[in-house]
Amino acid sequence: MKIIQLKSNFNKLNNFLELRQIPLIIKSALEVHFFEILAKGNKTLTEIINEAKTDQLISEYLLEVLVCLDLIIKKDNYYSLSLEAREFLCENSENNQIFRFKDLADNSSSYKNLTPKLRNEEIKQNSKKGWANKEVMELMRQSAKTGGIQDIYNFTATIPNFAKMKKMADLGGNSGYYSLAFLEANKNLEAHVFDMGEVCKEAENFNKDDENKARLFFHAQDLIEDFNFGKDYDLVFASHFLYRQNINNLLEETFREINKSLKMGGVFISNHFGDNLTKEAQIYLALINLRASISGLKSHQINRENLENALSKSGFGNFKICKNYTNEKGIHTMISIAEKIKEI
Repeated sequence: MKIIQLKSNFNKLNNFLELRQIPLIIKSALEVHFFEILAKGNKTLTEIINEAKTDQLISEYLLEVLVCLDLIIKKDNYYSLSLEAREFLCENSENNQIFRFKDLADNSSSYKNLTPKLRNEEIKQNSKKGWANKEVMELMRQSAKTGGIQDIYNFTATIPNFAKMKKMADLGGNSGYYSLAFLEANKNLEAHVFDMGEVCKEAENFNKDDENKARLFFHAQDLIEDFNFGKDYDLVFASHFLYRQNINNLLEETFREINKSLKMGGVFISNHFGDNLTKEAQIYLALINLRASISGLKSHQINRENLENALSKSGFGNFKICKNYTNEKGIHTMISIAEKIKEI
């Protein structure tokens, strides 16, 4: 056997191979209730396995992995939860991501069609109804709770005259999870979510237990075909909805229609991936774009300059970026606001 000396380091690729197993590992820890057990307080290995009724050796090594992942802390033979695990992996946390981890572990990869798509082979595409089921809605809501919803809620404090606003539109808002953040911040506001008919039908029941549900209204409308969604809004919000318009150079046309829907002095708020991203966010966005490309979609990114220019040509002014754009707790998006300063 001929020995060829290495010129590079395999560690990074090796980590990629091993780290792909992490969702399965976390799922198992969730299923045997390790995180729930430790949520009650610090425990020894013996106390954990007695309560979970699990194998001692396997449990010890599983806990070791979770310690290496900074999800569990070990000190003086006692295990405890990290803040990250307590916030995202415990059932009683409003921001838990348990459904996302179980879904990722249970379902086949989002990239299973990558090779045939690269070869331009025909594969069966998902229908628009893919967005219209409670599992997908729950995944999207849980994802937003890792920083996005908090950013939007905090951002409301910077919106001029927000406390006096009565009516908002949420374009392509799915189950209305972002609208509910606005409603929580303003108890006199009502939100109108526009999305596909099958999405709205499912969304009506999805939020039935939310205390702000009475002020959340769904309107079945394909905004790609018909962008007339009414008038006299104080606020129009669009989250990850404008990528298609950006790619097709339709931002200015879209903003002119949004201008018509707003009262004078009303505001448009955009929540999209922008530029000047951190390295972590660049990797995340690259993966999103790759996954989207498998379904025939293009870049999920809007340049700040393009956004501001299109708004300024459409009767908007006082453009600014939310300071939470650099919030390190969540995946970075560009939250921006612009005021309607003239009729179009």
